Amino acid sequence: MGTSGYFARNSVIRIVSFAVGVGFALFVTPVVVGTLGKTNYGVWVLVSSVACYFLLLEGGVMQAVSRHAAAALARDDRHEVDRVCTAGFALHALSCGLALCVTGGLALFAGVFASDQLPVERLRQCLVIYSVCLSLFFLFRTHTGLLMAEMRWTLIAVLAMLRSAFTSLAVLLMITPENGLWLLAAVNGGGFLLEGAACLLFARRSGRGRVRVALFDAALARELLGYGWAFTVTQLGESMRYRSQNYIIALFSGVREVAVFSIAMQFIGYFLSLMQSAFGIMVPYFSRMQARGDRDDTAGSLLFALRLSYVTASFIGLCLIFYGQEFIVLWLGPGFAEAHDALVPLTIGAVFSLGMLPADGYLLGTARHRMLARCAMAEGVSIVLLSLALAGPFGMEGVAWAYCGVALVFRAGVVPWFVFTQAGLPLLAYARLLAEVAVTHVAPQVLLYLIMRGTLGTGYLQLALLAGMQGVLAVGIQSSLLRFTRGAA
Repeated sequence: MGTSGYFARNSVIRIVSFAVGVGFALFVTPVVVGTLGKTNYGVWVLVSSVACYFLLLEGGVMQAVSRHAAAALARDDRHEVDRVCTAGFALHALSCGLALCVTGGLALFAGVFASDQLPVERLRQCLVIYSVCLSLFFLFRTHTGLLMAEMRWTLIAVLAMLRSAFTSLAVLLMITPENGLWLLAAVNGGGFLLEGAACLLFARRSGRGRVRVALFDAALARELLGYGWAFTVTQLGESMRYRSQNYIIALFSGVREVAVFSIAMQFIGYFLSLMQSAFGIMVPYFSRMQARGDRDDTAGSLLFALRLSYVTASFIGLCLIFYGQEFIVLWLGPGFAEAHDALVPLTIGAVFSLGMLPADGYLLGTARHRMLARCAMAEGVSIVLLSLALAGPFGMEGVAWAYCGVALVFRAGVVPWFVFTQAGLPLLAYARLLAEVAVTHVAPQVLLYLIMRGTLGTGYLQLALLAGMQGVLAVGIQSSLLRFTRGAA
């Protein structure tokens, strides 16, 4: 299957799943904010951020299972797939036990996040419910990794879409000021467990990836951990890049400022999820190509995927910059308008970060991701240090520009240099790619915005129409370029 066919087959339903999740989230967020209030909503943001660090306790095992199982499937070695799943499940069981121990520690120190409006017992209950659910979620991650190795992205996307619908509807129907925090914890945590259980059932139906005690191999488990630790370091860097800001802003400006900044980060989170939906499917693809020895095709696929990812990232980024403030005011009211001041620099940095997602998939799929881990950690530490320096004098805007500046250094400089070197491609090809996207996509998008700005008034329908026009322009240009390239070939 060619790269374009692979994207067409697997990305569309993932993007639809993402769109459904965002649609629910955009509808639910005002209800949650209105019910909890800014202060308690800021507390929920901090609590959910703490719990998200639980995924680091997995040690990157799911990605290791996906990578090793994909290579075994490319060789049609069913016995090796069973060995990988057995070792992966054993490691995930250890992660579950470790996470439950950490949950006990969170319960003891829950008072750190308590406020005058929030009794510590209610906060402790929220932390424990969410953390226990995430701990048990590890038991299903091996079979999710197997589905990824089999490239069953459509199934995974449908399950994620059903989880979004379940959690959103449950919150809308049951949330009150009294039960708000623990309900959010129970519904979101329970949704992850249901999704994981469904992945287990579908993986078992394929007849591959059986967990058998007799097949456990300690050497293979160490090999999975060896691959996974670098992925974990990468995820730790990602956490510092996208979640550390809330704590820094809370330290310098207070929880209410966290609530405003979290709206900007929510849009960046949607940006990240959309790009991952479209381009986060490359790890098993590159693993299979490596197992078959297709080096030239791998380099060509990488360039093609990078071009599409930068086109997509630039379109989304420009829409967030152009229309983000008007949307935020319509959505949450003028009290959150200043979130756009942080959204602009965050978006600029995200365009360069997320445009490189296929390159991340290449490094992970070919087991050359240790450099990626080092860069992610260095980037995360740099963001934290620069944010601490800028948060005092410039507030949340300083924190946002810290993210932007560091992203430009690492994601537009260091990572592309390493990836293109490893793929045997000249760095000039990367510079040419960026120049092509700037001329063929960014410039026309900016021109269209300048022409249409203010002509349709304000409102959800007008913003959707303007963004739709931007999308039609981007798709039309890219389709013309693809036809021209095929004709020239």
